[in-house]
Amino acid sequence: MPAFGYIEYDQASPRVKAVYDDIMATRNVDWISNFWKSIAHDPSLLERTWSSLKQVMAAPGSTLDSLTKELIYLAVSASNQCHYCIASHTASAWKAGMNGAMFGEVMSIVGMANETNKLVSAYQVEVDDRFRVTEKGWPDFPSPRDVVERYLKAFNNYDKASLLEILDPNVIAFDGSEQVPYEGLNAYFDQLIVGVEGFAIAPLHINVSGEWVSMFNTTSGKHIGPLFGVPATGRKFSIRGMAMFRVVRGKVVEVHSSWDMGDLLRQLTKPDAAPFRAPRPV
Repeated sequence: MPAFGYIEYDQASPRVKAVYDDIMATRNVDWISNFWKSIAHDPSLLERTWSSLKQVMAAPGSTLDSLTKELIYLAVSASNQCHYCIASHTASAWKAGMNGAMFGEVMSIVGMANETNKLVSAYQVEVDDRFRVTEKGWPDFPSPRDVVERYLKAFNNYDKASLLEILDPNVIAFDGSEQVPYEGLNAYFDQLIVGVEGFAIAPLHINVSGEWVSMFNTTSGKHIGPLFGVPATGRKFSIRGMAMFRVVRGKVVEVHSSWDMGDLLRQLTKPDAAPFRAPRPV
């Protein structure tokens, strides 16, 4: 039983109802969980706790995605043995995309960390010098999304120097099913510079999950020179595509991209032809 009972919505003061309304609006739900109804006996505590949690877990522009945040919260709750937080944040993690394998790995990490933490304390282990923060502090790398946005800006500006600076020298790149070496990317960029005027990759949707940034986009431009074996036609084109980038320590280390090459060639060679479509059921 809760220590003081629950403050239900219809029993709440206007001050408490305002917090309840914000909780439901932020979470897009029509109910209030027992935690908030329990601490609502102290409106100041309710306001302060919700404001802090909202800022940490639901602030726009966060560098961590919602699933990562929920997994961290779940791991700490498991270590602290908070049965309520374990249940609520497990549910939130499921909603954010967690699966059974992820849950198992998180619990394995929690168990391993608790075990090694206790061993460090028992053996009175000193911190290695290489693990300590230097006078300059830890290097502050840009977020994966920021790196990808810089990559797109450099691509659209034909800024090859910046592009190659953003790419790791050992980058793994795939254009469709074909792997492209770092040196091959130079030739790839050069072909676009010669073959396309006003080249632009416009992201329609970007999603970030840890080191990975996925993107659905359109690519457009004017065909002014040889491009993928097709002589200049002077025609404009716009095609759809998708790409995934893996970003580590401020560098793109892996790229997977796919353009609708069939539609590109159709637009360059047969502009009046109907676009390719999947067969329709009869």
